[in-house]
Amino acid sequence: MRISRLHRTLVSSLMLVAIGAIPIAAQTLADDLAAKAVIRRDTYGVPHILAQNEDAAFFAYGYAAAEDHVLTIARLFLTARSEEARYFGEDFVESDFMTKQLRIYRVAEENFGNLTPNFQRALNAYAMGYNRYVDKHRADLPEWVKAVNGIDVLAHNRNVIVKEFCMNLNQIKALHKDHAPAMARAQFADHGSNMWAINGDRSASGNAILLGNPHLRWSGSHIWHEVQMTVPGRYNFLGATLVGFPGPGIGFNEHLGWSHTVNPHDCDDIYEIKLNPDDPAQYMYEGQPWPLDTETIEIQVKTDDGIVTASREVHWSHYGPIVKIEGNKAYAYKSPHFNEYRFSEQWYLMSKAESFDEFRGLLNMQSLPMFNIGYADHDGNCYYICNGRFPARPGGYDWSGVVPGGTTDSEWHYLVPTDELPQLLNPKGGYIQNSNSSPWYTNLNENIDRNNYPPDLSPLETTLRSQMGLTMLEDHGRIFTSGKMSFEDVLTYKNNENLLLADRVKRDLIRLADGETIEGLDLTGAADVLEAWDNSAGADSVGSVLFVTFWNIYSKMTDTPFQQAWDEARPNATPYGIGDDDAALKALAAAVRDVTEKAGSIKVPWGEIFRIRLGNGVDIPVGGLTTEFGAFRVIGYVEAHDGKMVAAGGDSYVFAVEFGRPLRAKSIMDYSQSEDPSSPHFADQTEMFANHEWKD
Repeated sequence: MRISRLHRTLVSSLMLVAIGAIPIAAQTLADDLAAKAVIRRDTYGVPHILAQNEDAAFFAYGYAAAEDHVLTIARLFLTARSEEARYFGEDFVESDFMTKQLRIYRVAEENFGNLTPNFQRALNAYAMGYNRYVDKHRADLPEWVKAVNGIDVLAHNRNVIVKEFCMNLNQIKALHKDHAPAMARAQFADHGSNMWAINGDRSASGNAILLGNPHLRWSGSHIWHEVQMTVPGRYNFLGATLVGFPGPGIGFNEHLGWSHTVNPHDCDDIYEIKLNPDDPAQYMYEGQPWPLDTETIEIQVKTDDGIVTASREVHWSHYGPIVKIEGNKAYAYKSPHFNEYRFSEQWYLMSKAESFDEFRGLLNMQSLPMFNIGYADHDGNCYYICNGRFPARPGGYDWSGVVPGGTTDSEWHYLVPTDELPQLLNPKGGYIQNSNSSPWYTNLNENIDRNNYPPDLSPLETTLRSQMGLTMLEDHGRIFTSGKMSFEDVLTYKNNENLLLADRVKRDLIRLADGETIEGLDLTGAADVLEAWDNSAGADSVGSVLFVTFWNIYSKMTDTPFQQAWDEARPNATPYGIGDDDAALKALAAAVRDVTEKAGSIKVPWGEIFRIRLGNGVDIPVGGLTTEFGAFRVIGYVEAHDGKMVAAGGDSYVFAVEFGRPLRAKSIMDYSQSEDPSSPHFADQTEMFANHEWKD
């Protein structure tokens, strides 16, 4: 393992302390914490922290995180404080106002003292470690990189989890567009994931296996950072967290582990209320006037003329913030997440659990605002829960739109208890899985009956990506006599680049195209290329570029892309078939012309067009695609100036662990450990990821 100069100093300090050469009492608190922790980085730059107590471990992690991502983390702290416009200009005015109106920082500040003393110290220690790095590198950092405290860390955590993941802010945007239906959350790069857990009855070794595979964008607040934090005899957890968070959010200890996927659900609502005609500073509730909480919020904005103060009057009702006033009507935004602040503390407690019962009991905190949980442990268990803070809504209302307010009849007041959420422990078939689909098809051998749960809890349909995961799990059980799955099988399946969509529609497309001429273009050659194609988005695959281009055109041309739409009675076999023959032929002809123009030939390999690029030195082919194509290895792309498609999100931190004695674990980070282009760990895992390799 490599130990940096600072870390060698800390090791020397520990040795000197041991022989009494340095009096601990004379050191500052930060010096004391630094002297009690060592950051050891492995071959790939992952920090493995060894500390004498947990405060020192969190201090060291704050320092290590800053080593790898200081500029991103510093910027995120400014975001949580509504201070981006102060340093980066007018483009950030609206986001700063939104963050302040939603009271992201204020709730953290008001509730910091309500955290347990242990976790208050952990947050402060993390901040002190981060500050230690900033102080030592002050001359090399821009002036907007500021020292922080534990409240800043908590506020940043709230800003990311509550505002970016949980709150359906599209409802507010839709409200300002003539009440148009709210847009669905993006699934591919912003909020997506795969997870599997296989119990001891299903695994070849008899040990439970966990696969974690979040899909997020590869920038900003969604960057993952891998770490191990160890306090001998007290704490030992390895996993990953989003940058700026004080400890791992997914991963494992010696006893158990878990991963998350984003639930496709909506917990937020817009209520229409009437203002008091005699006093617009009041609204009517149950026929009585209730006061609006009105305040003026201010932010600082960098302009060409210098720093100016911008102010805005905002209103809150007992539902939540007023997001629009129109005549004598106001629209109030209600969310179960406004005042939540204990989720990082719950993750910390979950990471210390040693048994299923202890882990399951911690979920009753209901501090995690959302996220499916997939769990496995050394006792051979696998477990799934559609976890979250789901409002127990009254019946009779359309919760996808604006709800009539001003009455207790339409207002929800409490959450669905954890015991009443969809969950499975060691189901038939020995597995659980989720790929951002509804909980009802977590396991095909033991379905969760959706009729036993509130209809607004989760949508019904399952995605093609989730169907691909289910297909691999189910087919393995049918193809292999024992039905058992090994750790190596899981690693192989994770990197499956086949596109389930192609399995469902390619045969029809070839039948239509073979021998057909559209607008003077003979499609026989296209049919031949598709016939020879292996139905994958692998880097060497020929035919995938043509098929994906075809589907992107075709799916926009028709309202009936499939011959058979998704059917609840056949959840893992539908949809399938081409539903609009004329549109399909026209789209294929357009795809042939488009690919030929851009690549010179329809026989172009996938990896010639689809790339990973990092800095100025990494430009390599990569396989993978997105949910709508039924890809399990998820990569989302953006078009570059030269016409290439460059990876921008999707698979990020990937890990697999088998809970045997000894424990076996593999992981990979596609964009590597550090954002610093001068670091040896800026891109050292990236080519491994592209080549389907893992690290121990």
